[in-house]
Amino acid sequence: TYKLNGKNYFFANGLYETRAPYYNNVLVSTRTRNAVVKDPTSTEIISVEGGYILRDANWKGRLVGFYTTTKDEITTTNLFNDITNEMTTMILKGINKEYKGIELGVEGKLYKGWKVLVAASIGDYTYTNRPTMYFLNDNNENPITEDTVYFKGLHLASGPQNAGTLGFQYN
Repeated sequence: TYKLNGKNYFFANGLYETRAPYYNNVLVSTRTRNAVVKDPTSTEIISVEGGYILRDANWKGRLVGFYTTTKDEITTTNLFNDITNEMTTMILKGINKEYKGIELGVEGKLYKGWKVLVAASIGDYTYTNRPTMYFLNDNNENPITEDTVYFKGLHLASGPQNAGTLGFQYN
């Protein structure tokens, strides 16, 4: 954090970490057998953020930019396969994701007990590669299919990527 004066601050944060895969994404068909995903890898996460903070008697504000990338994630989903009439496990390996955006929050006194509140977020959360997908039946260790999933450039299904609000408060 860099303190320009008593009201204006600039800050930056960074992160690098590796995370072992979660047990529920490594175990295959836990209901029927003791099998794991072949060659599980740790997820690599790199994240940076930076911004500006205003702390004034009448106004408070924060403007933040962020960027996060994840590499080599694994996800496992159990589902019913209508073609084979069996429970099936879908495994996605080597998923890379990118999160980037800007966030703004402002609170200011307007006039005799009135305040204005503003919050906004503009983001872009996407897949950055084409992971491998495996389908396995619960009672068979050999994959039914092994395909490439064309996720690259598609947005993540993780909630709204752009949001905003404007509010007024009277005391």
